[in-house]
Amino acid sequence: MFDKLAKTLFNAHRELKEKADRFNTAHMKLLVHYVPLLKRAAKKRADAEAALLKEVKAHPEAFDKPRSQKLLGWKYGFQKKTGKVEVPDEEKTIKLIKKHLPKLVSQLIIKKEAVSKDAVAKLTVEQAKKISVNVVEDGDVAFAKLIDTQAAKIVKQALKNAEVSAR
Repeated sequence: MFDKLAKTLFNAHRELKEKADRFNTAHMKLLVHYVPLLKRAAKKRADAEAALLKEVKAHPEAFDKPRSQKLLGWKYGFQKKTGKVEVPDEEKTIKLIKKHLPKLVSQLIIKKEAVSKDAVAKLTVEQAKKISVNVVEDGDVAFAKLIDTQAAKIVKQALKNAEVSAR
């Protein structure tokens, strides 16, 4: 009984691997042909964008009002740069907030609480139920795993490539 099922799995996997190999071969041929073309087109586009930005920067007076222009689906000009907050020494900043802005501590400092899974794992099932925790029992579980890891990697990569290509 198991021999027949294992053979069916073997054949199905071999078919998948063959199709994945054919896909990879075709994919590589496409890459060899199109990657240089895509690189040249990407460089041409990057150069064109750099030239436009250079002109925009050289003529800020053209963007007083309005601060940007639209043409052929592109918007260019000037816009406000969004700043970001950097806290180089979080511990020091927390101490200074507590010292200089004590009324804002609850807004400026986040206290994160989390359940300790290691400690919870040591509770009895009854205790765990009281705190709404599910304890998943360990034990034997049935499995079927490909032994040839190199082939598994190839099939996995082919399926990932097929998934990406389908998007």
